[in-house]
Amino acid sequence: MHELGMTLRTILPVGAAALLLAACGPDLGECDESALGGSSTGTLAPHAGQLIVQQKCASSRCHTVDAEGELRSGAPADLNFDVVPNTTSVEDRVKVLEGNERVQEYREAMWGEIEEGAMPPPPPAGGGELDADEKETVRNWLACNAPVIAAPPPNSGGTDWTSIYGDLIGTCAGCHDSAGAMVAGGGFELGERGDPCGAHDNLVSAPASGSGCNMSGMTLVVPGQPDQSLLVHKLSDNPPPCGSYMPLTDDRPLIGTNPELVNRLRAWITAGALAPECP
Repeated sequence: MHELGMTLRTILPVGAAALLLAACGPDLGECDESALGGSSTGTLAPHAGQLIVQQKCASSRCHTVDAEGELRSGAPADLNFDVVPNTTSVEDRVKVLEGNERVQEYREAMWGEIEEGAMPPPPPAGGGELDADEKETVRNWLACNAPVIAAPPPNSGGTDWTSIYGDLIGTCAGCHDSAGAMVAGGGFELGERGDPCGAHDNLVSAPASGSGCNMSGMTLVVPGQPDQSLLVHKLSDNPPPCGSYMPLTDDRPLIGTNPELVNRLRAWITAGALAPECP
């Protein structure tokens, strides 16, 4: 077993063609190790390309061992690209080791799909085509043989739901706890104060409701897709897709006064909007 933070560079032979990926693809070009990010910057953090593949391909749906049924959106059952662990547990590190083997096996074909804009697929199956900078970051990581740093993303202030919920309470609970939600026009409800589990159930995969948003067709929190999550837009956009930005008491959305909290919220959603330990 590789030690935490060690770069995994196992090279596997190309296997049989998968249903969605050919066995080979275009030339990946040159590798610039100085542009990898992560360990090359002296931090115990995943490489930038490694993070993009996890977030765009394997976060809660499609190419992750944790996705089953409709969540796979047609991805073959064994084509999993889990390359960033959520924890330092042995189970997570084994999953990442196996995911890294699959990425190395199909890295040229992956780049072909990404370069053409075919992957990630458009919503709702995926987040859509990567931008030019993201493509170059992933290309370079794949060209360097997809090295993996077996460490979770840095938790600046905590990117788990319990930590984020504790900070949101101070900003949102005055209007969005069980009592305040009635005054707030039936919008999202954090529930009883001190109950992160109830708040999680009220937000994740829940349809938008309340004045101005109940007919939007949007979802409050879409696991793995912060840009499809109305809660993120409400705290970031002026104006948001529907209704008003939050908090109403400020002259700008929360991103302007507490960007770290909004970024932690995005990171939590990107990682799958995992629930806290609940009874």
